[in-house]
Amino acid sequence: MKTTQGNMLASLRNVQNFCQANAATLASIDTAIKERLGAAIVTLSGHALDQNKKLIEAKGSTQTQESLRSELLKFHMAPINRVAKLELGNTPELTPFLMPKGGRQTIEKLKSFADGMATAAEKYSATFIAAGLPADFITQCNAVSTAMVEAQGSRAQTSAERKGATTSLRSMLTLGRRIVHVLDPLVQKIIHNDPGLLTIWNTVKRVPRTGSSATPAIPATPATPATPATPAT
Repeated sequence: MKTTQGNMLASLRNVQNFCQANAATLASIDTAIKERLGAAIVTLSGHALDQNKKLIEAKGSTQTQESLRSELLKFHMAPINRVAKLELGNTPELTPFLMPKGGRQTIEKLKSFADGMATAAEKYSATFIAAGLPADFITQCNAVSTAMVEAQGSRAQTSAERKGATTSLRSMLTLGRRIVHVLDPLVQKIIHNDPGLLTIWNTVKRVPRTGSSATPAIPATPATPATPATPAT
């Protein structure tokens, strides 16, 4: 949740707390509008939690994807490449076993390199195994490349779900502010003769500026001047 969105949610909670703290004074205001504000806050909290959860999941999928990319290159493709260079030399048969060049490859392109390498290795599997690779080295290579692509897909899905939660959050925040706009004249009509309470209301209904405290400071009531002491006679 962005800071501005967090401030908006905090403001809605402040308004809800004000209405609850002054329930007797505001009893004439239809309960339905206050309940609608409470329902909006509950929904908003759920969207914010979901948004944060999806962000964490997306980061986890990214880390998994990068870990699998590194594992595929270092522990599967590189050993096949080195054995091929040792056993096949500079022959045309070496071409499918060359490592990808030209900078960082996309996930799909890297998988195509790995798949081609694994397919080509089947013909020489006995040679690779004799050189020290595990008996299931082709299966391992294929499994890691597939898992890498699946991690990318999981990240894309999670990112899409997070965008959905963000859109819902934004829409519900707008609804919440509209409810406050409806409440504002109703509350002011009741408390306009109470300057202290009106000051509090005007403070809590505002959305704090980005970077400021989530709950605006309520102006202090000026202290009553002390009565001068009567001179001794």
